[in-house]
Amino acid sequence: MSPILKNILLLILGMVVAFSTISLIDYVGHQFYPPSEEIEAASLELSEMDGSDLEAYEAAKQKLIQTAKDYMGSAPMGALFMIMLSWLMGAFIGAFTSAAIADERRMNLGMTVGFLVLSATVANFIILPVHPIWMMISGAILIILQAWLGTTIAIRFFPKTPKS
Repeated sequence: MSPILKNILLLILGMVVAFSTISLIDYVGHQFYPPSEEIEAASLELSEMDGSDLEAYEAAKQKLIQTAKDYMGSAPMGALFMIMLSWLMGAFIGAFTSAAIADERRMNLGMTVGFLVLSATVANFIILPVHPIWMMISGAILIILQAWLGTTIAIRFFPKTPKS
């Protein structure tokens, strides 16, 4: 297999592992801190729309955003911690996975996974502007640090010998 194709596949694998980790931790977090009934209702209303009426769709989306903002303002610290934990562990485990399996460009692969997780997180901040500012700033910094840490640990504990 060509090294470029292998690196692309490892990048995809790292992203699948990262987002699976994020989803799993979010699921666990929702078991301890379930979303409010208002968020559930607004989310259900939005998901049941067919999208043909753009004004109604935008109104339902804004209702969901406002409901989520209201919840995030009074959410337990544990709920916010679980959200942060999901981002950080996703970046760590995804970067670790790519770097541990790769033969070359291991730091590049791991950090690319971290930057893609960061990009998705920032997109989430833009699409659903409900997170507290402290959470956005610390999340952005810590995601990159976790990706670096995961990559560094993978390189340290899974050394590769150069191919002859």
